[in-house]
Amino acid sequence: MKRGHLDQIEGLRGYLALWVALGHGLQLSGFLSLPGPLGVLLRGEAAVAIFMILSGFVITHLLLQGRETYSQYITRRFLRLFPAYALCCAIGYLILGPWAHIVQTVSWQDLPGWAEYSRGVAEIASQTHNNTAPHALLHLFMLHGLIPDELLPRAAMTFLPAAWSLSLEWQFYLVAPLILRAFGSPVKTVLCAVVFALLLVAYEKGFLGSYPIPATLAATSGYFAIGILSRLLYPELEKLNYSPVAIAAASAFLMLAFSSEFLPLSIWLVFYSFLVWGRTSPVAGSVFSFFFATRIPLFLGGLSYSLYLIHRPIQVILGDLALGVADLSRPQMVAIQIAAIIAAVPAAYLIHRFVELPGIALGKRLTRREQVKLA
Repeated sequence: MKRGHLDQIEGLRGYLALWVALGHGLQLSGFLSLPGPLGVLLRGEAAVAIFMILSGFVITHLLLQGRETYSQYITRRFLRLFPAYALCCAIGYLILGPWAHIVQTVSWQDLPGWAEYSRGVAEIASQTHNNTAPHALLHLFMLHGLIPDELLPRAAMTFLPAAWSLSLEWQFYLVAPLILRAFGSPVKTVLCAVVFALLLVAYEKGFLGSYPIPATLAATSGYFAIGILSRLLYPELEKLNYSPVAIAAASAFLMLAFSSEFLPLSIWLVFYSFLVWGRTSPVAGSVFSFFFATRIPLFLGGLSYSLYLIHRPIQVILGDLALGVADLSRPQMVAIQIAAIIAAVPAAYLIHRFVELPGIALGKRLTRREQVKLA
């Protein structure tokens, strides 16, 4: 698999982070629903689902290419996630009060769905501030997404709501080498599929408890599986000669003809078809590379993790400051939120430069020392 293809995946990550940020900004501005195709802007959960597929793809690629022990692998994965996550969770703790203030004081209190949105924010703030110790302990181990409401309400969303997906990523990282090893045996592959199918049924039936958001691997293993299979099948599919444009059209039909629930899968099929067969369509392939592997998308892709984590705190801070000066209309709040996304880019760069990259470098140093000791 060519390095350029990983670059294109990096570019996609940048767009997904912006998608999530824009959706959150629109929500805070009172746009909890939008007509027609514009509704896609609010589908941040679809962007997160694609992030899961990408994780399945990339982690499978790394495990296939690497020669690491499990301890080396998990150390590097932990230090890839945790430093920026911990910093942004601390910032998230500080902005929950202002966030609750915004949703309780804006002038669009009577909008359909706003009371539920406001109540959710208030519950997250209350749990974080009044039940800090157990939530902090779970966040320390990045296992907060596993906990149902019956044991600890809003566990997946406290401190920094976006971090629910980080817990999900970590759950996948913990078991990914075992899953990939199972694919080496038909019996183990079937057994693995049966185990996760049973977990999904248990989740859907409520046997595992109540989860306001699907932050447990039992609920979302299918997306990671799509990513794993996409990487495993990549070498064989690349030998075939299909039109990425035709695959893209079929994917769009899949979404339109059946359900918008197919949105993450449809977007992935479009992207994946160009990733695999873009070389067979020179013009379309060049356009694809322009949108995903040129300077700006690659820059945003490199910052995507930090941007995903820090955008909402900045949106809340700027929104609260603006409300302290004047009452805002919904369009004015949208403008503030877009400004916040723009401001989040340099903030994400600083976190990436001074927190993410040192964490990654530390992980490399620690695993290199382990390799020396083993040698």
